[in-house]
Amino acid sequence: MKDSEPDELLRAVRAVVVGDALLSPGATRHLIGEFAARSKEPAAAGALARLTERERE
Repeated sequence: MKDSEPDELLRAVRAVVVGDALLSPGATRHLIGEFAARSKEPAAAGALARLTERERE
């Protein structure tokens, strides 16, 4: 925010006042990267392994 233009800072303050979230482009890139990395993990494999053969049918 230190290098932000005055109109950009004003828009940010107005967004926060009405309850909107405000993330910097760097933070947004980081979050998207984290979600992308986690979506590649086989989350359902463990849950499927816990099912009995009958439950998998």
